[in-house]
Amino acid sequence: MDDDIRTCRLWEISENLHRAELTAQERAKLVAEWTELVGEKPGQLAQVLGGRGNKDGVSEAARQLGLERTDVRRCMKIASLSPEAQSVAVETGQDNIQTALLEAARPFLNIPTSCPIPSLPWGLSPT
Repeated sequence: MDDDIRTCRLWEISENLHRAELTAQERAKLVAEWTELVGEKPGQLAQVLGGRGNKDGVSEAARQLGLERTDVRRCMKIASLSPEAQSVAVETGQDNIQTALLEAARPFLNIPTSCPIPSLPWGLSPT
């Protein structure tokens, strides 16, 4: 992504994050996008992790936004919900309840194949 476009988008996200009326879901999407944008470096093919002075997107986003890394990771999980699950959250009024959104995101993340599929909130199917 062009550096000017990235800077403009970061500015726009910053303005939106300062709006008081954001739901937890909207805020999570913006924090996740910010994290992805700061994780990208112009001319860099792959994200650099670790090493002295090399920050991943989560650490850098947390520093820039004044959040804990765990909060940024939670936002990334919520933003990873499928569009269907996000729509259901809005329809059921749960899009502003971070705990419910994280619970909905959990079954889709890192489930060993030997584990039984738990019942999902809002009657969603994992398939």
